[in-house]
Amino acid sequence: MDGVPTLLLVVTAAIAGIGCLYLVLAVWYAFASYQWPTAEATILDSALTPSGGDSSGYHFSVSYTFSVRGQKVTGDTLQFGHAFESVNTDTGRKLVSAYPVGATVPVYHHPRYLHTCTLRPGTRPALIVILLMVLALLVFLVNYIAERLATQ
Repeated sequence: MDGVPTLLLVVTAAIAGIGCLYLVLAVWYAFASYQWPTAEATILDSALTPSGGDSSGYHFSVSYTFSVRGQKVTGDTLQFGHAFESVNTDTGRKLVSAYPVGATVPVYHHPRYLHTCTLRPGTRPALIVILLMVLALLVFLVNYIAERLATQ
């Protein structure tokens, strides 16, 4: 990477750092969600769509609405980290069956920021794997930039 400008490496490290902060916050919310209050949500939409590309997987999407303290909220998070994963046909059909349009289900919501909500507390393993990969990239870039600047 000797031909890569230092500024480009610094910008890449900054972007990786911002991504890492976002992922750390998502993991934090995922584990905190086990303790969050719940409300009754109504499923507005539940769908299974092909992931696209060369993948044979599917993407499950859900949207729901609920009210807390007179404030109506709409959410679309099944579980933190779920958006990073595709599902097979059987799992997708089970999800669509578990969250049919019009069904009433519990939703876990942040006590203060109601739009931060999820139907399933916790996280999917993909979120932690992605966090570790971004963190490793960030450590590598920062170390490389520090060594490069020390030799200049």
